[in-house]
Amino acid sequence: MSRFAPFTRVDLPYRIINGVPLEATVLVPKSILRSPGAQDKRYPVMVRWHGGGFVVGHRMYEPWFAQWLLDLALDREAIIVTPDYRLLPESNGADILSDVAHFWEWMKMLPQYMKQRALPRPDISDILCCGESSGGFISVYCALHSNTMLSPQGTLPDTDERQELEEEVKIRAVISISAPLDATAPEYKVPRPRVFMGRSPPPPREALGKIRAYIKGIPRGSIRTGCEPTSDMWELLLCIAQQAFLPRLFGMRSSEGKPVIEGMMDLLDKGGHPMAPVWIVHGTNDTMCPFICSSGFAARLRATQPDVPVHLSPCPGEHLFDINTRRDADWVREGTRFLDEHWPRGEEECADEDKRANDGVQAEVTWPLARSGSNTSSPFRHCLREDRPAQEVHCKDRDDEATAQGGCPAHTSNLELFVENILVCQTSDYLFGILDFALANAPPGGQESIYTDCLVYPNPLLKDRTSPSLPTNAVSGGAPRKVGIPGASKLRHARLPAIPLRCSETCTVLADPDIRAAGYDLCNIDGGWNQDNTDEYGRVVYNPELFDSISLPSPSTFTVSDLGWVSITAWCPLRCAQQDYHGHQYYHRMDLWHDELIKLWASWGVDMIKLDYVTPGSNTEGNGMPGNLSGTAIAYHRAIESSGRQIRLDLSSDVCRSEPYWSIWSDNADSIRVDTDINSYGNKYVFVDMYKVQRTIEKYRQFVNLQLLEGGPVRLRANLDQLFVGSPSNVTGVTDGQRITLMSHWIGSSSNLLLGSDMKNLDKLGRHLTTSQASIDASEFCSQYPMQLRNPGTGSNQAMQLQAWISGPDDEGQVYALLTNLDLNLVEGGYATIGTGPQLVSNHPC
Repeated sequence: MSRFAPFTRVDLPYRIINGVPLEATVLVPKSILRSPGAQDKRYPVMVRWHGGGFVVGHRMYEPWFAQWLLDLALDREAIIVTPDYRLLPESNGADILSDVAHFWEWMKMLPQYMKQRALPRPDISDILCCGESSGGFISVYCALHSNTMLSPQGTLPDTDERQELEEEVKIRAVISISAPLDATAPEYKVPRPRVFMGRSPPPPREALGKIRAYIKGIPRGSIRTGCEPTSDMWELLLCIAQQAFLPRLFGMRSSEGKPVIEGMMDLLDKGGHPMAPVWIVHGTNDTMCPFICSSGFAARLRATQPDVPVHLSPCPGEHLFDINTRRDADWVREGTRFLDEHWPRGEEECADEDKRANDGVQAEVTWPLARSGSNTSSPFRHCLREDRPAQEVHCKDRDDEATAQGGCPAHTSNLELFVENILVCQTSDYLFGILDFALANAPPGGQESIYTDCLVYPNPLLKDRTSPSLPTNAVSGGAPRKVGIPGASKLRHARLPAIPLRCSETCTVLADPDIRAAGYDLCNIDGGWNQDNTDEYGRVVYNPELFDSISLPSPSTFTVSDLGWVSITAWCPLRCAQQDYHGHQYYHRMDLWHDELIKLWASWGVDMIKLDYVTPGSNTEGNGMPGNLSGTAIAYHRAIESSGRQIRLDLSSDVCRSEPYWSIWSDNADSIRVDTDINSYGNKYVFVDMYKVQRTIEKYRQFVNLQLLEGGPVRLRANLDQLFVGSPSNVTGVTDGQRITLMSHWIGSSSNLLLGSDMKNLDKLGRHLTTSQASIDASEFCSQYPMQLRNPGTGSNQAMQLQAWISGPDDEGQVYALLTNLDLNLVEGGYATIGTGPQLVSNHPC
């Protein structure tokens, strides 16, 4: 069993560098979650920095997370926060310490984030800062610089609101384990052959060559965080240690010109850096970081700051000897008694500080999106405070009159104002990233709907099937309402005059008897449905110029009221107006923004949201996307839950299926795109490339196998992209046999059936595949039992040319089987040889 099993895990980004997220994991003891009144209490915090010589390691690398520290957190009911940081040699010491400073600034907002999610609230004024090896160095460094690193950074005006949102961060005690606290030791300054933890690195000349070759091969701008100690990286670390390269790679120098990593002892001699009570643990036989590094620091600290409590635990053992030590070890019990005097703080002290904090005026946490002068009856507050000077209002294309009034002209994006004045930008310049929203309006039960996309692709239609046992983000609340988009009675597009006619023609296909009988009754417009700017409250809204009215023939049989809107998608690059803002990411305010957005869309009758360009994943190379937008999926999921409306959430595209992201998608989405587009972008005369279809089928195999490994039912549904089967082969780009293969895989996988065909050019086979009773029955069955791979002869689920897919069995023992050959024919034969009708099927190899 994992040593993290007694904890509930929450992963959060605390900084983004060039699109690469730096994450922190919050571990909440499950015993806290089960205790009554947990949401009203505040719990002590253990901030743990991982080790790895600044070269390897990551925050949740279990073999290096000491068991006795986890025991300590459980015994003290402490919430653990463990962050990643940039690693050498891709980065340097200045980068690492910059990450550390940003982490502490982010920590000030963590209590509000946890409170908004009804999670136990961490008491960040009661922190134990600890770490092993290089993490122990960081822990001591933080304590010695607490007067500057933990002080307010001036990112917000000093207001009551800031006092409410930003709490005081205070380190009460420090635990340093096997840390290089005195890097002036000869082992860190004199290169020589050495043996580390029983392993010898290459000879000095070869080791130096490996270091230089690695550094030379680092791509410009490369960032590395969270690296497990693989054989190659561990050898690189040993080479760096043997050649005494660590001070050189760390690079950052103090005011005296010494590398910071060598300057910890000098800080004590200089004074002015008061230390928190510290418990220092070190193995006396440490070959990686000699014991003198800790014992010398302890002696110097006692001499320079005699009032600071110091407890040294010299223990026989190698580097990180304590990893599997439990709470009952003698040295742990002795050190714990020392720690009890300083952390966690006593209940009386907590009560006194809480009373002093509550004596002041508590600022209401509001969501100030509206411009100054907006309708005050809105659920939002003003984003521009009346007491702010006009010169602090930054607007694009600002005119003199607006500047004099401290406001912005009407054409300026209010979301940009909101970003500037409230949320401030991340270093990536994107706040929410580029989102592809899809709005759905499905019939009651959400079983069938139809999709068309006539702004981006010619005429796709969607038949969307939701499993009867909906995943976790489905919210009960009665049958979905059929509320049309206000004013949706006509479609126009000033820049693309030919598009409205094509959209109108496509939507009329819904009136065809076979299409309607098959359950297709909703029409959709994909990209371009939204305004470039938000409304005055920062919400994404439809473009009224596109939805003036819609003219459809035969109004007696097919009226505007029959027309729903499914998966209306849009690029929404929510950029900051300028790039020189620094500060917090206000998670609780972002949550409220999502809540209000979903309320608005729900009032339109939205039943599906398609969220595109979710990262990690998605093909975002070169567009500056943040590396981790997984929090967006969580935010939409929670907002949907809060809305009380059943809304389906689809994530796109080809999102990362490694942990921790796989768990995030599984817990928050109904379906995900398993691959990128299969469209034939390089050929304007056909729709699809078959090799992309084969790639997507392989991605589905990996997708469904991953869920089967978890041992439960297939909860998360696949989205295999558009389905090109309706039009003739010369239009579709694949043969008739391949069209049947596509339809079979899309149905069997329980994918969204997004028909990307020219709906005004459906041939006989296309209509049969999309509307026949056989397709409808198979679709209904497979929507409950997505197919799994069971290959002929072996029953394995490996990638092979000849494949057998099985859907079911149901309670009556019925199954659907799909036998496929995804390459050239191996033999001649088929139904023409063996005949049609019932056939005897054997489970023996052929």
